[in-house]
Amino acid sequence: MNKINILKISLPILLFIFFFNFSFSQDLLGSNVSINIEWQAIDSYTPTFYKGKALPGEESYIKALALLDINSGSGKINTDSLYYAWKYNDYYVYKASGTGMKTIYFTLDKLQQVNTLELDIYTDSSQSTLLGKKIIQIQPIQSLPMLYKKNDNNIITYANAINKKYQDFKVNSGDSFSIVAEPYFFSIKNTMDPALSYSWTADGVFNGNINSNTYSYFGGSVNNLNLKITNNQKILQEFDTLVNFLISQ
Repeated sequence: MNKINILKISLPILLFIFFFNFSFSQDLLGSNVSINIEWQAIDSYTPTFYKGKALPGEESYIKALALLDINSGSGKINTDSLYYAWKYNDYYVYKASGTGMKTIYFTLDKLQQVNTLELDIYTDSSQSTLLGKKIIQIQPIQSLPMLYKKNDNNIITYANAINKKYQDFKVNSGDSFSIVAEPYFFSIKNTMDPALSYSWTADGVFNGNINSNTYSYFGGSVNNLNLKITNNQKILQEFDTLVNFLISQ
């Protein structure tokens, strides 16, 4: 009698579990699934007045997040219960993959011109049923030093840039002012990060000031100024810029 009762109780439970799982998978497979991957270069420096996106330099550290929009007739789907399988440059990333693992962190490969991030999403950890996939590519840009003239209030804005392409910077013979370098998209915390080296060269003569992003200009004393910035911890993050001065008499 006990065995029969156990069977009578267990059978409905087993049937419920079977049909619930089957229904869940079927509902997902019949759903309209949209997958997006948002990413950001979390170590890429930009000045406080810059309002755009921090772009990734060579070897930048990236955070990527999967965003799902599932239109299912069965109601809201818990995306934390899905299995996320991440691949980076064709390598499966075990530590970033798993149930509910929507976020991945990685460093751009210095040997790759374009880095590929691939995400496969499955209905469960068995990875037997693929719900959808998304592939994106991230291309590093060359880190960029911009030179700005400090105004009378020591405030720097976009309009203060002096190393504009194909343009000489006009100065009067008696002008004196400070020039500030902003190392856009270098992997640093601030402009005085110890990983950075600043090398200023005026009219072909090395200035010797390699630890400061500021240069003091005295009108008429320099015809051209070159700055080379190097990140000692990221060998490919190196760039130089040149500004020519047009001196009015």
